[in-house]
Amino acid sequence: MHDDLTRPPAIMRAIRFRCWNLVTLDLTKNNLEGSIPPHLGNLSSLQALYLSTNRFKGDVPALLGQLKRTLYLSSNQFQGTLPRNLGLALPNIEKFSVWGNQFGGRIPLSISNASKLSLFDISINNFFGGVSVTIFGNLKKLAWLGLIETDLGSAKADDLKFITSLTNCSSLRRLYLDNSNFGGELPDSVGNLSTQIESLSMAFNPISGNIPPGIKCSEESPKDRMNINDALRELLAVKNMQLQE
Repeated sequence: MHDDLTRPPAIMRAIRFRCWNLVTLDLTKNNLEGSIPPHLGNLSSLQALYLSTNRFKGDVPALLGQLKRTLYLSSNQFQGTLPRNLGLALPNIEKFSVWGNQFGGRIPLSISNASKLSLFDISINNFFGGVSVTIFGNLKKLAWLGLIETDLGSAKADDLKFITSLTNCSSLRRLYLDNSNFGGELPDSVGNLSTQIESLSMAFNPISGNIPPGIKCSEESPKDRMNINDALRELLAVKNMQLQE
C-alpha cells in the first residue's frame, strides 16, 4: 500500500481531488517515476512545481500552462520537444529549469513572450538549431541563462551572434554556454553585457580569435570583475554537485 502511494498516479490523484488551493508542490529528490498526469494543469492555484531529481519520463503536459511562477523538472528522463507555444502558455513564468533530461528540438521562439522570466536553464539536453537573435533580447528580468552541453552550436562563424541581443538583458548575472559547439569569434558586444554580470563561461567550444577589449572591469564598479576562469571553476563545482545528487 505504501509503495503504491509513492508512485505518481496515486499521489497525483490525491492532489487532484484534495488540494485545490495548492500553491507550491515540491517533490524534489525522491524516487518517483512515470509521467506527469495532465490533470495537474487543472490546479489553477498552483504557482510553483518542483519535480527535479526523480525518474519522471515522457512529455511535459501542455496543461501545465496555468503555472504562474516556477517550473523545475531538472535531472529526470523527460523526452520530446518543448511546446512551440511555451512562452504563450506560460506568460508569467519566472523560473524554468529542465537541465539534465533528454529533450531535443529547437528552443521555442515564443519564450520571448515570457517577460517575467529570470532563470532559463535547458543545459545537458539535445537541443539543436542554434539560438535565435531575437529570442532573449526582450527579457529584461533574465538573470540566469544556461545552455551547457547542447547541440545548439554548429562550429560556424555566426553561432554567437545572439549575444548581441543579450545586451538588452539588463539584469543578466550568469551566462553559461559551455560545451555546446559554439563556433566563430566572440562578438565585441560581449563587453556590453549587463554591468551586473558575475559569471560568463564558454569553455570547451571551438571559439576562435581574440578576447574583445570590452571585457574589462567597469569604471563605475571596480570590484565587479568578470573573471572567466573563476566562473568556469564555479560552474564545474556546481555541475559536480549536481551529478553527485
